[in-house]
Amino acid sequence: MSSSTSTDQWVSPVPCSQVDVKVQNDPDRLFRLMHEVISAQENWEKDLAPRILLGLWHPKFIEPAKKHLPYVRRAHIGMSPAFAKKWFWESCETFSMNFSSLVTAEGEAFRRDCKQAGKSIAVWTVNAKEEMMQCVHWGVQVILTDYTRRWLDLRAQLAEDFVTASALASGPRYFLWTNWRYYSPTQMVFSRLAQSYLLKFGGPFEYFPSTPSTR
Repeated sequence: MSSSTSTDQWVSPVPCSQVDVKVQNDPDRLFRLMHEVISAQENWEKDLAPRILLGLWHPKFIEPAKKHLPYVRRAHIGMSPAFAKKWFWESCETFSMNFSSLVTAEGEAFRRDCKQAGKSIAVWTVNAKEEMMQCVHWGVQVILTDYTRRWLDLRAQLAEDFVTASALASGPRYFLWTNWRYYSPTQMVFSRLAQSYLLKFGGPFEYFPSTPSTR
């Protein structure tokens, strides 16, 4: 399990901590311990719980999260819009997706569905200015980057003069055709590799029944 703090939200800059739940964890044990730690803090229901975003890669974590941490918002972290729609659509309010997975026609349809359903989109890992600008055009809610200062500077420039800053940062019109990572066949391979990894370390994709809570 790891966490990352994101304040780089284009629409609503509310500090939050996304907890990246690694697939090797035992769901019931992990979330039970998390509840013990969270609930031990002063004013946790008001000051802490609303700031936590639980990032889930594997469907087996959904039901245990609902049981042990019903007060925590859930997100799916992934590389496939189709996988996200099939397993996490009803249970998550945010989708933390790899940038390249949102470039394809499937990604475009997914972004449109999220907007219509009121789902938030976080995009990772967005390091190039051209990709940052693309995220702005898409209207995503969160940009995750290794170069926070680069994004903050760009955001300030956009606030001052959107048209000029956008033109300088967007790159050529054919930008999304310049990298093999953005092509649909490449994304299909990446998606299959990612799902193979999840299957190997997390087990089959199904809704695992939770064991009775000991709380």
